[in-house]
Amino acid sequence: MISVLKKYLQSARNSIVAQRSVIENYKGCILGLADNIQDLSTSCSWAQNHGMILIVFPSFFYAQKFVQATPDIMQYDWQHGVDISTLSIQRLPASFKNIIFEMTVIDSVKIDQFKDVFLPKLSIGLPDSQKIICLSQTDDIKPLRGGWTANFIIVNQWDSTDLFLEWFNSKEQKEARSEAGANNFISTILLELKNIISC
Repeated sequence: MISVLKKYLQSARNSIVAQRSVIENYKGCILGLADNIQDLSTSCSWAQNHGMILIVFPSFFYAQKFVQATPDIMQYDWQHGVDISTLSIQRLPASFKNIIFEMTVIDSVKIDQFKDVFLPKLSIGLPDSQKIICLSQTDDIKPLRGGWTANFIIVNQWDSTDLFLEWFNSKEQKEARSEAGANNFISTILLELKNIISC
């Protein structure tokens, strides 16, 4: 997961595409690029100015090896500074074309309590599994460069933005997030990944 300032996003895209053979050598695949990130919690100030490039690897080992084997990415001023983090996923997206992701990031001083008490409530009212796919619910988040980190992250793939917003703005979900947010910092972004090259 690469977060980069919007004005350098195209340059970062070109640099990543140029490393396609290296990515494939480490069994990776470029999921896509998001140049318009919607901040739905009004707490992700960085979302307005940043884009994101997502790459999947079969393990943290391969992701780390890719970064280490790519000299320009290792330069401290690559794309004027970026954040690169990895997170574990349970499954790959159902589609690799125009993927709509909801990404909810949680920072909590009592993460075990959050997982036991509040995490189930954030799933209240989810549509059937054919319209939403949970890709990740994990605290296995590792920064490879930059200072961004979090305690826990949820990544869901949705059929459409409208479907997500209908659920997100529902009374049940608002109440659940209000209760969960009383003792935890919760931020949600929505992004549509544009396919760069075919996986």
